Amino acid sequence: MVPDLLVFSKPLLNMGMNEMSFNLDQRIASDSCMADSGQSLSNDLSNDVLSTMTKAMYNLTTSTDKDSSRKQIRDSLIDITNEEGNNIVHIAVLNHQVDALKLIIDMVDKVDVGDVLDEPNRTGSSVLHLAVETNQLEAVRMLLATKTYPNKLDRDGDTAVHIAIRENNLEILQTLLQHNADPNIPNHFGKFPLHIAVENNLLPLVKVLVDHGLDVDARDQVAGRTAIHLAVERHLEDIVFFLVKEAKVELLREDYNGVNAIELADNCNSTNIKKLLAKEHKRQI
Repeated sequence: MVPDLLVFSKPLLNMGMNEMSFNLDQRIASDSCMADSGQSLSNDLSNDVLSTMTKAMYNLTTSTDKDSSRKQIRDSLIDITNEEGNNIVHIAVLNHQVDALKLIIDMVDKVDVGDVLDEPNRTGSSVLHLAVETNQLEAVRMLLATKTYPNKLDRDGDTAVHIAIRENNLEILQTLLQHNADPNIPNHFGKFPLHIAVENNLLPLVKVLVDHGLDVDARDQVAGRTAIHLAVERHLEDIVFFLVKEAKVELLREDYNGVNAIELADNCNSTNIKKLLAKEHKRQI
């Protein structure tokens, strides 16, 4: 990663930024020790380079030519990427460089180019996606406090909410929902966040999603199964009980094969689920 980060410095050096200086002798000496120190030494060095770069770019915000500074900062943050398509903002998150990320956020806010924070890398992941995927609550909070769009889709159509659920990160999920992230967006595989939470038997996350007013009866866009279909066929008694008693799901909603949860329960190995659905069905008639 170090050579990729060093490439970032070129446009900044061309701007006459004397602050951008790299001790290449130190880098060579450090690289010569890689066999003994392993990957962590490389990460430390790239973090130093990243900090130097972000400080140099921040100095641009004091320029009297605001339009020129804005373009230079935008170009440096977006247009220059490494082999994975990660720009300097992505790398700040991937390296867990919270101080560098804060500096970048303050800078883009000052020159009004906050939309650069939504730029995807080669896999379609935005900075917010990466922060959620790496379980960095502080970074997520910082990004959501700016103009970062909470509902951006990655290459698979996943939003940050989908990713938070896959990571089983309750705090980040709550934070996203508190900042108007939409839990009713399906990904490119037709799955809503609730479906993923049920499939992974994550009852606490299911409860949080329901508390934020999502559509509990939404069908997945492939087979038409709802959350209750998924819970019944997986014999998830606790989730079935919650969906029926608390979320008040529609038991007779059919999937694309015309099967509802009551009928699906006929092949369920759980006697408790069968009894619960039968009792609730009678009550609703």
